[in-house]
Amino acid sequence: MKLIRYIFLIFVFSLPLTTKKFLFSFSVPLSNVYTSEHNSAFLYGTDILLLLLIILSSIWLWKNRGYVFDKTHALLIVFLVISFGTIFVAAQQQIAFYSFLRLFASAIGAVLIGFILNSGIVRFADILKAVSASAVLQSIISFFQFTTQGSLGMWFLGETVIREGIQGVARIGVNGVGFIRAYGTMPHANILAGFLVLGLVSLFYLFINNNRFIWKAIYAAGIFSVLTALALTFSRSGWIVAGVSTLLCFVWGMFQKQYRKDTLRLIGVVVVCSSFLFITLGWAIFSRTHLSVNEGSVKDRISYNRMGVEIIRTNPIGVGIGNELFFAFQEKLFDRFGVGKNSQLQPIHNIYLLIASEVGVAGLLLFLIFVFTTTLRGFDPRNIEFVFSFILLISLLVFGLFDHFLWDLQAGRLMLWLVLGIMMGQARVQPS
Repeated sequence: MKLIRYIFLIFVFSLPLTTKKFLFSFSVPLSNVYTSEHNSAFLYGTDILLLLLIILSSIWLWKNRGYVFDKTHALLIVFLVISFGTIFVAAQQQIAFYSFLRLFASAIGAVLIGFILNSGIVRFADILKAVSASAVLQSIISFFQFTTQGSLGMWFLGETVIREGIQGVARIGVNGVGFIRAYGTMPHANILAGFLVLGLVSLFYLFINNNRFIWKAIYAAGIFSVLTALALTFSRSGWIVAGVSTLLCFVWGMFQKQYRKDTLRLIGVVVVCSSFLFITLGWAIFSRTHLSVNEGSVKDRISYNRMGVEIIRTNPIGVGIGNELFFAFQEKLFDRFGVGKNSQLQPIHNIYLLIASEVGVAGLLLFLIFVFTTTLRGFDPRNIEFVFSFILLISLLVFGLFDHFLWDLQAGRLMLWLVLGIMMGQARVQPS
């Protein structure tokens, strides 16, 4: 049990550490344009930790507790079967099989995380401490990346090489001057923002649920650190999701007599931190608050979504898991919808349209029913652990409206299935 606990917490802490070993590229369209997770195979450090966790957890459950099966697992199995079936309709079957293996491992990991949490091997608070600590580390790295306007040489943590002059590096423009956005050890600033939101919500929970002044001070410092890094990602989707999750935390806390005073203190901390950031970074933050349908990133997202609707309309059973990008390229959908530059050849920036386009409308419906049923199984709005698990899940589901990484990139996929596993662990079930 101790070994499982330690490996699991190391795994959670390591989610944003994208250390990987390149294995090979698939012979697919776009392989000569760029190398990415979409057209190449990698071995990640988190793959090894996840495999160890699956093996040890399975052995422990078999020896000590028995297998717990409920309807959420049945829904998940059907979803996985549908996803597996799309391999046979995919034009790029090697990519489809590889993508399914990653989905399968993540889903099995989520089920076992639910068992680990439900069995008491790991406490809910310990998971959020690991997320918070990792988010603070990312915040420190992000701060120095922004101040130096380049990567810090932490390749061993999976840090992306970012510096002036490299094409494709995310930037913002302020009065005609370009600034590189913070990446942390993630492959993109938006993915870092997604993880920082999880860290922020985790710190909110730890702050509200602890009565010792010294720990509240530590968590308040962590909140300031994470808010600073979130600002430096300049991710508008991240800011929106952070705002939604923060509001949910505040509203719930104010309606709970037990946590009302601590929630008021938390509101004070967030207001002070945000005010300081607006004073010091407002010159850059306000440059990102304007949205227009003619803006490049917004225009591209609209085009990607229109492509997704077209793919779903013509291929309701899906084009194969992991195949949307290549299907769109082969069918010249990028040209048809006005996104022809190499830097714009990206997946649909909406996980719901992306899932439906790859594993079909039925696959998307099964996934959503699975998520809804998983939430319903542990539903208890008075339980702080359930509420914050739910807010973590809502944060990612809202993020999924604006980006694709939760479905098709390693760090994002693990974030989503970790939170789904935590949500599954909120249901108190008995072994069979």
